[in-house]
Amino acid sequence: MSPFPPRSLLLVALWAASLGALPSAQVATEIRAECRAGQTFLTWREGAAPGRRYRVYRSDHPLRSAQDLEQADLLGEVDDRSSRNQGRSLAAGAERTWIIAEGAEPLDADEGLFVYTVEGPALAPGLHLSARELTPAYYAVTSVQGGTENRTLVAGVNATVAGVRESPAPPAPVLQASDATGQLFAHWVGDRDTPYQRALSPWPSRGFNYVFQPGTLPGPHGLVIALHAAGQTYAQGWPNRFEVPQDVDLLKLSDLVPFTGWSFWYGTHAALPGAPTSDTRVWNFTQQRILWTLDERVAALGAAHDPERVYVAGGSMGALGGMYLVGEYPERFAAAILRNGLYDLAASDYRNPYAFEQIFGSFELGLETLTGLPILQRTNASFMAAYQPERDWPVIRTINGRNDETVGWMSAVGLFAGLARAGRPAVHYFDERTHNPNGYWRTIERALLARTFQTRRDRPSLRFDECSLDDDAGDGTRSDGDTLGTINGYVDYDTATASATETRLDFEVYLRAVGALDDAPGPRASAVLTPCRTGLFRPARHEAVHYTQWLRGELVDEHLLFADEHGRVRTPPLELERARREVRFERGTPATGADLFLG
Repeated sequence: MSPFPPRSLLLVALWAASLGALPSAQVATEIRAECRAGQTFLTWREGAAPGRRYRVYRSDHPLRSAQDLEQADLLGEVDDRSSRNQGRSLAAGAERTWIIAEGAEPLDADEGLFVYTVEGPALAPGLHLSARELTPAYYAVTSVQGGTENRTLVAGVNATVAGVRESPAPPAPVLQASDATGQLFAHWVGDRDTPYQRALSPWPSRGFNYVFQPGTLPGPHGLVIALHAAGQTYAQGWPNRFEVPQDVDLLKLSDLVPFTGWSFWYGTHAALPGAPTSDTRVWNFTQQRILWTLDERVAALGAAHDPERVYVAGGSMGALGGMYLVGEYPERFAAAILRNGLYDLAASDYRNPYAFEQIFGSFELGLETLTGLPILQRTNASFMAAYQPERDWPVIRTINGRNDETVGWMSAVGLFAGLARAGRPAVHYFDERTHNPNGYWRTIERALLARTFQTRRDRPSLRFDECSLDDDAGDGTRSDGDTLGTINGYVDYDTATASATETRLDFEVYLRAVGALDDAPGPRASAVLTPCRTGLFRPARHEAVHYTQWLRGELVDEHLLFADEHGRVRTPPLELERARREVRFERGTPATGADLFLG
């Protein structure tokens, strides 16, 4: 539900502004309305005067006069560029307009567009109403110049003559372009809750693009959501199609909003473009739109999609957005890979805090999100990792640079420590890079993507801690610690063989030695293991878990562990080497009666 001011107040304000309207002002012409897939697409021909805005009204009765408008529903107001596809224009470097029906021609530049998502009760599954059973809707478009509304209505010119038969239904994206690399779709969202789509924008009739680029290998595919950086478009976000394995499809989204340009893949405070007060909330409408798009694409793919392999990736602002998604909806993702991100807005070493305060309100004001969390906590990844410890998190991979002044370095080090305290599975890489991706680890980023996209949500993962080979990230100041290195990057487990049942977990663990840049620098190491996302394996608090380690079929280590309040266990430091060791966790006390080292 939208947290924005009641619509009745908006009506009063707009009507007050319309007093003294000039009847001689030019009206919109050539009005047309058509309902498809639960959305009515209203178009008209705009007037020649620049800077004109247009108000859209809807009614159950024909609109013939200014008096009729007083009883009509004011759906919203748009500017004189509503036919422009902003995201596609920026991506193409040339002006593009929306295509509102598959196979149709793009709108003319001087056409107006308003898309209304039909309200009303949802229909029972399989039920379809005939045209006679649907109440017709009538539309009118008025023009506003210099704050003055011309409410003159002319039937068939700027007011529809025939009623549009509307029925709520799931909105469907509209194909904009297609080539060998993928498909470009557009979809429209609004500021009202409807049976099949909640309010996903503070503003009515907002169009967004997304690109779907499928992999070429046979079989069900994983799916990665790619979130672009600030100032980029869906066409530019990392990773690119050539960097992603061909058993993974790529879904590239767009974050373009009025007034601020973007929403950091989260949302904005509810008073935008005005100034917030202490009781203003921050609404995560962009996150909700991302999930709507993900669900729509998954439904369209059907059996071609593997639901256990959904990932999020992004750089810079895309890394922020990816971490925000993981913090809010960790169960939706198998893994995340994030490059050059800012993970705590309270950090003191990044470039432009004001950009965030424009969107989320001043930090001193401390606005709350719709869930009640203050925005500075909600955007602090370390806080979110510990906020609901009972929820399973995906595997997180991050890459950050010590010399990055755009997002800073301090929050990355805080993230490393925060994920460790919360026991979240994570691997971190850091080097000498600034905000561009050209650092020491640049050449293995494609390999890191491939590893990330092998993770499955239905298989257990491992958290490594206290690895004796880990490099030192320091205290968060740029000069402290190793210039470059990794935390948990030299150790690994086989995602393909990891398994979980109600009574047992199995992993193969090893030091990396495949000729990659992050191969372990020594033949042996020690580390602490914590199984994560263990599915049915959920021992009760204080329940005994028998841990054993095997090398080439021989038992080399065992301990009796006891689960914490969340059913998790943690091993003492154990020895690792390049050869794979089998690690097993079994519920219950071993029957052998042998002496054990108690963990």
